[in-house]
Amino acid sequence: FEGIDTQTAESNAQLAARNPNLRIPVLIDEEHGNTLWESNVVVEYLLTTYPRLPPDAPAPPLARSMVRADHRWEDLLVLSTIETTLNSGVNLIQMVRGGIDTEQVPFLRKEQERIRSNLLWLNGQATPAGFIPDVFSIADMNLIIALQWLAFREIFAWQDLGLSNLTAILSRYGE
Repeated sequence: FEGIDTQTAESNAQLAARNPNLRIPVLIDEEHGNTLWESNVVVEYLLTTYPRLPPDAPAPPLARSMVRADHRWEDLLVLSTIETTLNSGVNLIQMVRGGIDTEQVPFLRKEQERIRSNLLWLNGQATPAGFIPDVFSIADMNLIIALQWLAFREIFAWQDLGLSNLTAILSRYGE
């Protein structure tokens, strides 16, 4: 991969040439002539364009697409809820870094409530083994990233909510 410092005007121009959202990641697949951005789009592309798993791949196997054909809408709701949770966390951290007291701003209190509500809902959708039986799903991966990021940034104390299924997923796959 090529790292790009996204904090300078020059790098923003370089990034904008590849991704109008000015965000990372960006995947440039020269072999197939594709440039893609946003994590879920990149993951779906990699899963479907390069479906081979190495012989020593861990068990359970990695899901072969973002969603299952027979559970499309349920899987999409789980993925979008995880994404919304992360977006709310990003909003909170940006405001805290800007010196804003989150308790004094109704929008930011709502972001905290949104995270709580989403995590409670996700806990009800999951099992201790993950969102899809016998598969390490992209929802599992995205959830782990979200929970670890929230804890690392100390944005939201999700551990206090008693989310047994989400905690079990993190324990199982967190490393």
